[in-house]
Amino acid sequence: MNLHEMRELMTVSKTAFAILIVALALIAAIILLVVQLIAQRYFAKCDIPDRRKKVLTWLSVLTVLLLIFTAVFSPVLYEIAYTAAVRAPNASNKTVLPAAIKITMYFALSMGFLITTLFLVITYARKKHDPFFTTNAVTKLAIFSALSVVLYLFVKFPLPFMFPQFLDIQISDVPVLLAGFMMGPQAGAVVLVIRALIKMPFTGTGGVGELGDLMLGMAFMLSSSLIYRRLRTKKGALIALIVGAVCCVAVSVVVNRYILIPFFAALYSWQAVLGMVRSLYPNVTQANFYNYFLTLATVPFNTLRCILVVLATFFLYKPTKLAFRFQDRKKRAPGQ
Repeated sequence: MNLHEMRELMTVSKTAFAILIVALALIAAIILLVVQLIAQRYFAKCDIPDRRKKVLTWLSVLTVLLLIFTAVFSPVLYEIAYTAAVRAPNASNKTVLPAAIKITMYFALSMGFLITTLFLVITYARKKHDPFFTTNAVTKLAIFSALSVVLYLFVKFPLPFMFPQFLDIQISDVPVLLAGFMMGPQAGAVVLVIRALIKMPFTGTGGVGELGDLMLGMAFMLSSSLIYRRLRTKKGALIALIVGAVCCVAVSVVVNRYILIPFFAALYSWQAVLGMVRSLYPNVTQANFYNYFLTLATVPFNTLRCILVVLATFFLYKPTKLAFRFQDRKKRAPGQ
């Protein structure tokens, strides 16, 4: 298939997919309306606070907004699908539309997961006994989020002599863990989701890479911050970080095996995926790919990355905490 034919096909595909998005939005709106009516009748018979009754309404609004967001960004996603279809071996007019639909659905699911996670975290944090949305707390969240985004986007490097080139060593989880240790796991979750949402418009993975990164970060941050909440000592912090690193490595195996690699293999073809690792593993095939990649790349790469994050967090936590305390005292001084 030549370039002109592919572009014509992409135009037809965009039109077809726009119709599909509108149909999905209408179906989703009808289903959500029915569910909401049923839920309202159920809530009417139960002694449930009004604020909890609004949860379903807000989730309905978020779902419709998500579909609209997906429809708006579908041209960008189609350009990704178009590029993948041109580069893929044996590209044909039967591969472009399915690829575009697959990417967009992954993107929508990833965005839905991110937005729902952020919504649930904020809902949990708005309890009256939890002063989560004070000016001081929001300022700290903004600082940690900005640091995490900068580290995620710019402070990273590959180790091509040890791991495939698409794996970059980066320590963007350090601000996430600092937020989790200092302000609680809900703060770390907010920083993670904000980082993923900021990176989402620049994604080349249809949102799947960001979803995988969010899962790994959540496994690391939640396990370590929840343990540190119980053991608030230097030894407890080290134990919490080690347990969090182990959880992160374990989740990375599952995420790569069942989410990331299957997605990229379906999008770019197995030949393209094998080509990216064949320089390091000459004998790799589709049959033994997971044996090579998971044992020689995923586990050692994430172990090394987590060790760097653990060391950085362990030695930076105390100075960061003292710096924030000093800043808080300066802010309170004029009113004392």
